[in-house]
Amino acid sequence: MTKSNGLESALEGFAQQMFGRSRQAGACVTCGSDKIQREDFRDPLSLKEFGISRMCQKCQDSVFGGSEDYERENILDRDEVNQDFGTIDEEFDYFGKV
Repeated sequence: MTKSNGLESALEGFAQQMFGRSRQAGACVTCGSDKIQREDFRDPLSLKEFGISRMCQKCQDSVFGGSEDYERENILDRDEVNQDFGTIDEEFDYFGKV
């Protein structure tokens, strides 16, 4: 789903005002990391959140809570996760086609 121009503009303005960074820069708006890879996200929902907020996994964990033991507690089928990431990648068109 594509955001309307008005919504994109509002989100961009918010990011600039709160963090002094552009959502379009390809960096985390919260910490400024520009080394974000799709493999950094623990699950499809976290990647989807990145598409919305442009926060890296570490910043998402600090805002929403996260556990170092997440992957041990929630064993993921990597093939299934990669399939989901592909769908989300296409939806948010950030990491490009795999």
